[in-house]
Amino acid sequence: MAGPLARSPGGPLFPPSAPDWLVRAPRWELDPLAPALGPAASGGWVRSPARAWGSGEPAVPRDPSDRPGDPARPEPGGTGVGLFQLTDLESFWVFAPAADVADIMARCEALVTDHPAFTWLTGYFDARDIAGSLRLPSPCLPILEADLASAGYAVDTWW
Repeated sequence: MAGPLARSPGGPLFPPSAPDWLVRAPRWELDPLAPALGPAASGGWVRSPARAWGSGEPAVPRDPSDRPGDPARPEPGGTGVGLFQLTDLESFWVFAPAADVADIMARCEALVTDHPAFTWLTGYFDARDIAGSLRLPSPCLPILEADLASAGYAVDTWW
């Protein structure tokens, strides 16, 4: 007996389509020359200028004062954050909406009292001076993950 997913061998094939959240997701590119704002070496992940967070529109910097009432810019903690180990075992990268980067940086600076490795916080900026990613030493990951989750961020990790 054939199940509901069984198709005839001569039937049409339908390629899978990407989910909407993936189509709207921002893109980051590894730029070996991206300037580092912090003690880590230059070269980091920057936002692709062709994609903005949550839309198909080009990424453009916005004035932070336009945050209230702007549905495209949720309050900090209302969005997702990625904590990913991508380039080496000693560090991980923080990927977040541009509107949340300043809040996450402030959280990292406050967490220095929990672990001194947070002093190695390094930000990477693209040619438009838009923060692309943050880099931290590996021991900071569980502390930052717990702090962000308690603040209401949806945190994804890839370790």
